[in-house]
Amino acid sequence: MVNIIKKFIVVVIAPLIIAISFILTPNIASAAACTNASNYGVATMTVNVPAAGDYRIWSRMKVPSSVASSYQLEVDGNTCWQVGGTNVPVNTWTWVDWSSGNSAQKVNYIFTAGNHTLKLIGSSVNVQVDKVILLGSGELCSDKGTTPTGDGTNCASAPAVTTTGSSGSGSITPVVAGTTTPTIVTSNQANATQTSYLVDGKVVQTSNGAAALDTTKLADGTYNVQTVVKLKDGTEVTDNQTITVKNHKTIFEKYRPALIVMTVAVVLIGVAYAAWRLFYRGDISILSEKFKNLTSKNEQPKQNSPQEQYSEPEIVKPTEKLPEDKQ
Repeated sequence: MVNIIKKFIVVVIAPLIIAISFILTPNIASAAACTNASNYGVATMTVNVPAAGDYRIWSRMKVPSSVASSYQLEVDGNTCWQVGGTNVPVNTWTWVDWSSGNSAQKVNYIFTAGNHTLKLIGSSVNVQVDKVILLGSGELCSDKGTTPTGDGTNCASAPAVTTTGSSGSGSITPVVAGTTTPTIVTSNQANATQTSYLVDGKVVQTSNGAAALDTTKLADGTYNVQTVVKLKDGTEVTDNQTITVKNHKTIFEKYRPALIVMTVAVVLIGVAYAAWRLFYRGDISILSEKFKNLTSKNEQPKQNSPQEQYSEPEIVKPTEKLPEDKQ
């Protein structure tokens, strides 16, 4: 009996508990930080970003060779780039905004307003970095370009982020369910290359093209939402609004996966218990005897037909003759 219960727990209950735990555990995704434990030096700095937006990170660096030509840059402990690579000119100070040796793979990051941490991690010997500049994707430096020159002072007085279009606090917009598309996205439908949403200062969604905000990822409530739309010419337009998310999930919808698993578990437990009762307790023979008894009780006595009840009268013949004198 004890062994049967143990086997049942191992085979049925344990997998169900594991399945339920996977369903109920929230899926938390996290970006990768730099993993290189460097022997070539580490520098950490704090930068204050005056306005939220999509920024290009420029590094002024000098490399000794095409092999030793990069360093690792980590932002806020959750994003890592291998800045530079084989395309960096050797033995000259160069402004670099690409990673992994690919000049088309830009080092862009969507910052919220406020303080952020940059960590510079050495990857090779004699790679030098003396300045890091954050430029909004639409910023213009004093030379009317977006690339720093010299020591980068041509971009020292540049605006933090170029913002056009409407901005400010919009009206409260109730969202019944699903997605919501701000006016700034629909008005730039054909010209948008990327849409980003910052909810209460935190980036929650970045999509290609003119994309709507998926509110199903947010709990019901009121939020401040900043929409950043990157256009084909490299500039950005932004808008701020307050939205009220009301997806109205019922308890059944919210816990539907867990309820399904629990229902399946109850059925399996019932089937396993019934099998145990029948095959290990010998209830099959007991049920068989009960069935026989029930059948015998239901049998009625057999009634004879009138023909079967009638019988010829018995004729008794004398076996002895009477004496003649008594006749």
